[in-house]
Amino acid sequence: TRTTNIRMKADELTCLRWSAEGKSMKDIAVIENTTYSNVAFFLRNAKAALGVSSLPQATALAKELGLI
Repeated sequence: TRTTNIRMKADELTCLRWSAEGKSMKDIAVIENTTYSNVAFFLRNAKAALGVSSLPQATALAKELGLI
């Protein structure tokens, strides 16, 4: 794995991890006992931190970098 300077908050990584397992944002909100908008916010921030525009890209890159 490559070394990375990407900084992400625990909530962002948690949501990405669930997303990588095929959970929807609604599912993640229920599992993590938070709101849909919080999940959307965390995933939006995660995509920005990774410099990608889609969730599949974000989960693939996070896995490749060993973040999740």
